[in-house]
Amino acid sequence: MKARQVSRNISTSIVNLTFLILITIFIAGCKADEPEKWAGASPKITDKAILELADGCNEFSFDIYQAMKDEYGNLCVSPYSISVGFAMAYAGATGDTETQIAEKLHFTLPQETLHETYHGLNQLLLGRNMKASRKHFILNMANSVWLFCDVLPEYANLMDECYDSEVHDIRNKTPGAAADAINRWVSSKTKGKIENIVTPSSFKGARVLNLVNAVYMDASWFYTFDERETRERDFILLNGDWIQTPTMFAKENYGYMRGEEYKAAEIPYISGDVTMVIFLPDRDRFEEFEAKFDMDLVDETFENISIHEMELYLPKFEFDSRVDLRKTLTEMGLTL
Repeated sequence: MKARQVSRNISTSIVNLTFLILITIFIAGCKADEPEKWAGASPKITDKAILELADGCNEFSFDIYQAMKDEYGNLCVSPYSISVGFAMAYAGATGDTETQIAEKLHFTLPQETLHETYHGLNQLLLGRNMKASRKHFILNMANSVWLFCDVLPEYANLMDECYDSEVHDIRNKTPGAAADAINRWVSSKTKGKIENIVTPSSFKGARVLNLVNAVYMDASWFYTFDERETRERDFILLNGDWIQTPTMFAKENYGYMRGEEYKAAEIPYISGDVTMVIFLPDRDRFEEFEAKFDMDLVDETFENISIHEMELYLPKFEFDSRVDLRKTLTEMGLTL
C-alpha cells in the first residue's frame, strides 16, 4: 500500500494483466520531492523529519520481507506495525539494545524527535479516513502496553502522547486471563479479523511488558469492480500449473509501468491518494525479481509509472499469516 499523489498525464492503450503473483504491503509514506503534502502535522514536526522517518520505515520493510520470503510462502505483513512496536520499545531502551534497534529498524532521528514524528505520521495516515453513503476509506491503528511491572511515569506519558497507547496492568492476571484480555483488545480493534494472537504459553518466562499494535483497513476502490464481471478465470501458479479462480475485472484508467522482468499496476482507493501497488514478475522470473525487490526498484517504478486505460484482471484472494517475528529478527541481527 502506498500513500502518494495519483494525478498524472493519461496515455491511452489497452493492457491485459492477469495477476496476482506478489503483493507486499508496506508504507512508502512519501517521496523526497513531495514534502508539501506532509506539512501541518504539528508545529514541532518538520517535513524533513517525516520524510526521514518514512524512508527508514521503507528500508526496514524490504529488509524484513527479504528475511521472511523463503519461509512463509503467501505472506501478508505490516512492517509499519513492527516498526511502531519497536519505536515504543526504543523509548525505554539504552545501551546495546538501543543501538541494535536503531540500526536494524533504520531509526536515524534522535529519540526526542522520533516519537513525536511517529505521532505526526500516524495522524497524517489516519487523516485520510472518509465515510460516505456507499463508499468509504477506514484506517484504524491502535497501540497498547500490557504491564508486568512498574514503569516510569515519563514512559507511560510518552506512550499516551505520541502513540495514543492504552496502558493495561496485567500483573495480577493468570497467563490465560492475560492472553484473553490481549486477544479481546486486538479483536475489537480489527473488527474481529485478528483473533488469538497470543496464548497462555506466550507468557512463559520473565517479562516486563507486551507491546501490541493493531491495524485495520476497510476501503472502497476508486473504480468499483462490477460483481457481474467476477467469474472463474485461468491463473498460473509458481510451479506452472493452471487453475481456475474467481477473478474481478474492470476497464479503467490505472497506473502502469513495464519494467525489466516485471510489470506494475497501481490501483487507487476511494481516498484518491492511497493505492494498492501490484508487482507482476515475468513468467518464470519470480525468484530473480524477488531477489532484487527493494526500495530502489519501487522508486524507479513510481518515477516511470503513467496512467493507461487498462483491462485489469485481479484474482480475489484471502489468506492468514502467522510469523515468528523473534526468529526472523534474530536472523536479521537483532539479538535482544
